[in-house]
Parts: sequence; structure tokens; C-alpha cells
Amino acid sequence: MFVLSLFTAWPLKTITAFFLLYVTFLYLCRLTLHPLAKFPGLRLATVTFWYEFYHDFFRGGQYPFRIRDMHARYGHIKQVHRLIRVFSFSQAAGATAEHDLHRTRRAAMSKMFSKEAVRRLEPIMRTNLDKLLIRLKEFQDDGKDISLLPMFGAFTNDVISEYAYGFNSNWVQAPQFNRVFFEMQLLGNISRVSEAHNEGKDSRTVFDEILDSKLSEEDKKPLRLLQEAQNFSIAGTETTSWILSIMTVHLLSNPRVLTHLRTELKAALPDVSAPLSIKGIEQLPYLSAVITEGFRLALGTSQRQTRISPNEVMTFNDGKKQWHISPGTPVGIAAPLIHHNPDIFADPLEFCPERFIENPQLKRYLLTFSQGSKQCLGMQLAYTEIYLLLSGLWRRFGSKEAHGEDGWWELFETDRSDTDMASDMASDRFVPYPKADSKGIRIKERK
Repeated sequence: MFVLSLFTAWPLKTITAFFLLYVTFLYLCRLTLHPLAKFPGLRLATVTFWYEFYHDFFRGGQYPFRIRDMHARYGHIKQVHRLIRVFSFSQAAGATAEHDLHRTRRAAMSKMFSKEAVRRLEPIMRTNLDKLLIRLKEFQDDGKDISLLPMFGAFTNDVISEYAYGFNSNWVQAPQFNRVFFEMQLLGNISRVSEAHNEGKDSRTVFDEILDSKLSEEDKKPLRLLQEAQNFSIAGTETTSWILSIMTVHLLSNPRVLTHLRTELKAALPDVSAPLSIKGIEQLPYLSAVITEGFRLALGTSQRQTRISPNEVMTFNDGKKQWHISPGTPVGIAAPLIHHNPDIFADPLEFCPERFIENPQLKRYLLTFSQGSKQCLGMQLAYTEIYLLLSGLWRRFGSKEAHGEDGWWELFETDRSDTDMASDMASDRFVPYPKADSKGIRIKERK
């Protein structure tokens, strides 16, 4: 009766008071009684996800840097938030959280992304490289600057479009390499693929594999496949083009490294017009080291990668104590905090391919394609594209210090602030975009 009388006399004040009591009790429980209460960390981040939301939403994706600061203060393991991030296209295989469903969806197309299957794409990739070289000649003649992200994105998009959907979008030959990325009509692509699949055409695509798989009919519906297409188009285009752009900036900023790379390429490919063989190129040690170091600095994806052990207790030894993590607890790790860690990589912001030649074991720390059962399905495709493009372009082009047979490149109104996430001016998105006022990663091609 007393409580009822309070509600009757002062309804708003009473509701507010009960809400505050509830929140206070909830936060106290999280700080004292919750199984994770024993773990160190900033208490404000421990009790609510609003702390993370503030840094990511209002400060433009800066929470990874706040986590870095918390690691410095609290050690190798800590609580950082209570919110699990997911992709906006959560029904795509790569973003499926439930383990068995993820495995089923991934298995439906994994055969198409094996190393053997990707090798069969070499002729398609070489054709697109030839188209790109023709376009580059046009830029060389008119003197216009080239924005690298659209250029490399056009190449990677044309490859994944042909492989996934069965037709080439031909962005390489589009004006400005089709800079408006989302002009691609993904739902239209799905309808086109379904029609071609029903007609029984000879060539196989990734979506043919999905449609012929043992997936449920629910998983073969257009809207679910649309999310898969979004995943392909972003992961297969945006991430690889970002990595290639970052590698280009570092090579042009380090004449010694570029000279060493071109010397190796000229020895391995004496005839610049001869067809490239991926199998042979992959054996070049310095090119491989350049690519690995590029992966480290470009990061791949910058958002935190979360894993959950649904049934088993996970253990972690920080060198001082053995920590036991309860089943169902999201455990995250972020590539920027590993790839830029000076305890692992000396001078972490320097582009030094030799580090991976001197110590190949450093590769185990790379998270560019994630690790484990949710490792990026398109990893072999990205590797092959990058090997082909880097060898094909840098065999022909040089820098101001050492010209190539087809000319040379120089950076145009571009510096490290346009590329470095570690500068705290870049944002935590799916990939580490540069500062908001960046004009892009640009070059000019000279004769």
C-alpha cells in the first residue's frame, strides 16, 4: 500500500527513484557478484557499454585506442565492454555467430576459395591486369592524379564479381574507376545469378556452389544471399584495395625497399611482357616479406574480433596469473593493438620487410585475415591478387629515384596521416579509414 501510495502521489519521482535504485543495484552486482568482476579494468567500461558507445560514436571510432591505454594501465587482460559487435549483414557466413550454422554456411562455398580453385582464376586476373595497365597509360598521358583506393578496388571488384556472380562489372575501364562504390546493384546481381543458375550454364560461380549446396531453402532466399553478396563485395574489394594502397605508399616512401624489390622482380621476370606465374612469384622471398609487412601495417580489418567459447572454460596466462574465463563470455582482440605492439614488432610503425626474413615466426602474430575457424574465407584470393598486382606493377614502374621501363610513380598530396590508423586520426570501421579531411591516397604517374 505504501508503494502504491507513492506511485499515486508522485508517479514521475517514484518511477525515477526505482529506476535509479535498479541501475545502482545492477551496476553493484556487475562490480562485485558477476563472474567477470575479478578481472581488472576500468570500472566504467565494466558496468556499461555506453562508455564504448561514446568513444566509437561521438569520438569517431576511437575505442581501440582507449583499449590500448587500458592495456598499458591494467595489463594484458581486462574487461572493456559488455556489447558484442556484429556486422550489419549478420546472415552472411562470415558474420554468423552461431558455431554450427556458421560452419554449414561456410562449407557451402569453401571449395571455391581453396588455393587450387583460386589458381584457376589466374587468366581472369591477368586479363584484368592488362586492362589496368592500359588505363594507367591514359593517366600517364593526361597527367591527372590517380586515387589508389578506387583503382585497386576496381581490379578486385572485377575479379570477385566474375568469380561470385559470373560476369565482370568492368570497373577498371569505368571513368575514375567507378569511385562511387555502392553504385553496384547487389540485389540485381543475385537475381542475375539465380537466372543463369537455372539455365544451367557451364562456368561455375561461388553462388552456384551455394545454390547447389545442402543449405536449407531459407538460406538460399534472395535476401539472405544479398547479405552474402554484401560480404563478398566489401571483404573482396574494400579490404584488399586498402592493403594494396598502403603497400604502395610505403614502397614509394622507402626507395631502398622498392629498389630491392624491383631488383628481385627483374631477376625473376627478365621479360616484362611474359605472362606472370603466381606459383613462381610466390616463391620470391623479398616480395613475400614486403607483402607480409604490408599486411601488418595495413591491418586488413581494424574492428575488434570477438570469439565465444559456448561450453568450455578458457584460460589465459598473463605471466603473473592464470585467468579462467567463464563459458559464453565474449573475448576480443584487435589487429591494431597486436600489429603495432612494440613488444612484438620493434619500431612497429616503420616499414621493414626484413623483420619477417630475419624472424619468420613473427607471422604467427598477424591478424590480417583473423585466425581459427572464422579465418577470412577469401584469404587465398587476396594473396593471389596482391602477388599478381605488386609483381606486375612494380616490374614495370619505379619511383623518382629509379625509373621503371613503363615510367615511375610519385605520391601526390599524400602523407602518413592519410594512411596511419595509429596516428589516432583514423577511425575504427570495418577497415581503418584515414582522417576525415583526407583527400585520399593519391599518386601521379610519370614517363
